[in-house]
Amino acid sequence: MKKLSIICSLVTVFAIGTAHAQPYLYEVAPCGTKDFTTTADVVPGGTICLDIYLTGVGVGNNHNAGDAWLDFLDSVADIAYVSAGRCMLNGSEGCTGPWTPGAGVNIPNPAGPGTHMIVVANLGGAAPDSDGDLILGTVTLQNTGPNDAIVNFFCTPPFCSWTPLSAVDVFPGEIVISQVCHCTVDADCDDGNFCNGVETCDAPNCTCEPGTNPCPTNTTCNKDTDTGDPMSVTGIPTLSEWGLIIFMTINSI
Repeated sequence: MKKLSIICSLVTVFAIGTAHAQPYLYEVAPCGTKDFTTTADVVPGGTICLDIYLTGVGVGNNHNAGDAWLDFLDSVADIAYVSAGRCMLNGSEGCTGPWTPGAGVNIPNPAGPGTHMIVVANLGGAAPDSDGDLILGTVTLQNTGPNDAIVNFFCTPPFCSWTPLSAVDVFPGEIVISQVCHCTVDADCDDGNFCNGVETCDAPNCTCEPGTNPCPTNTTCNKDTDTGDPMSVTGIPTLSEWGLIIFMTINSI
């Protein structure tokens, strides 16, 4: 039994030593950024654009295929699919335009409303960015209800098509999208600054609109006294200076 235990220990050590040092993670960021997040806010009826990444791939580790499955089945009353995109830029992966033929497939509702599939294929060796992360695509979702919407990102069931990554090393990601309303009445928008005017609330869109400077022309707004003070003018003689000028002029005649 001792010999068997030693062999098992060696196998365990070997397995740990050869495994990927860190998992590959599905992560999302607001479009055009790499500010990865697991939460986001959106106004009622508003949209949110997300870039989808597989992180931790490693610089120089090119890949030929992959996929991302989006699942928000439990949140279809509060979030809806609008669009998705993917493109190739100069032979590398990009995400700023429409789908390029041969770069992959974009399938809305593959398992009904609340699901979406992005398959990355025929890339001829897609390169991760300088951080070692691989961008998959962009998805735009729209708020449709008051409750938090949970969107999960993982490998396409029942298989994971990443090549040459190992499916067991690919871990899911999640984002919780909450509806927020910045205002319902004008008072919600008041920033307490007299000099930038009275802010108003655009209640249907839950957004605050800026005010305008309330002070008349040729005055300086004083936010401490909430008044428009006369602008000081330099270069004009005072009354006593005018008298001196007149006296000197008369004496010089």
